Amino acid sequence: MRLLAQENVLTYSETRHMLSFKRNTQNREPEREMDAVVIERFGAINVMKTVRRRIPQPQNGEVLVRVKAIGVSPVDCRIRAGVGLSRHYSGFPVTPGFDVAGVVEEVARQATKFQPGDEVMGMVNFPAPAGGYAAFVACSQDELVRKPESVTFEDAAALPLSGLTAWQALFVHGRLKRAARVLIHAGAGGVGHIAVQLAKRHGATVVATASSRNHHFLQSLGADEVIDYGITAFEEAAGDVDLILDGVGGETQERSLSILRRAGVMVSLASTVNGDREAASMRIKRMLVRPDLSQLEALTALLESRELKVAVTTVPSLHDIHQAHGLCESAHVRGKVVVLTE
Repeated sequence: MRLLAQENVLTYSETRHMLSFKRNTQNREPEREMDAVVIERFGAINVMKTVRRRIPQPQNGEVLVRVKAIGVSPVDCRIRAGVGLSRHYSGFPVTPGFDVAGVVEEVARQATKFQPGDEVMGMVNFPAPAGGYAAFVACSQDELVRKPESVTFEDAAALPLSGLTAWQALFVHGRLKRAARVLIHAGAGGVGHIAVQLAKRHGATVVATASSRNHHFLQSLGADEVIDYGITAFEEAAGDVDLILDGVGGETQERSLSILRRAGVMVSLASTVNGDREAASMRIKRMLVRPDLSQLEALTALLESRELKVAVTTVPSLHDIHQAHGLCESAHVRGKVVVLTE
């Protein structure tokens, strides 16, 4: 009996440890969680699911953003399917998504650009696993710009990736000149409808391809000519052009080469044509959008002044992400698909 009593006696240090552990447990804040979309393997739309995950902690130079709206791009759909930028995704589960707009929730050390409560927008963590399909995202302060008060979160989320792609295709890779004749394929799409406006604003003559239901829409954005690709062979209707923005690829790309002037260039967001690689490489510039704050700030200023418009199709929540990808992959949605988080 004496031995048993001795075995059950706690030492002074053990007692202190247990009391300290109890106090720490009682004072510890519960882990904060959020809704996030994850993919556990590449594949069709149904590989995505919405789960509860810990809210990320911003590291040095980062901010934590409470996401209000998320832009969904064809880039996201290709990643989910296991092509394109999916090579940057080496482990599962992962949360995709680059375009976000929201409110700064927290700033880490060495992050002095924003304060909690600031409204921001940007293309975050590109092209690595981004984390944008979530209620919160941690990202570098240098990937964000301030969202103007007059711009909605939906419009802000629709702009970054598509706007930067259009800007860089026209002005960086295409070296668009004033009075040039430009052909923009898929003119009513996320990139296309922004490119139409930027090219027209620059002084170009803009020809766009689109289904008949989008003709009035593109004309309202400044397109000089709109060709119904389902009825008319665009290569017969467009005439010779100086610059082609191609987001379609395949046969459309091959046919486009026939109307490209000798000194002209095609900027491709799709794969290059099969055939004469040397000739194609000289006339086709394959591009991948890159982050650029100065360009994003310029685009945001145009959006604020209403010199640039974005067309948005909204999806109500992260739980409807399958619908968002379905719309994006349908190739019939006007402008950009945006998912709301609240």
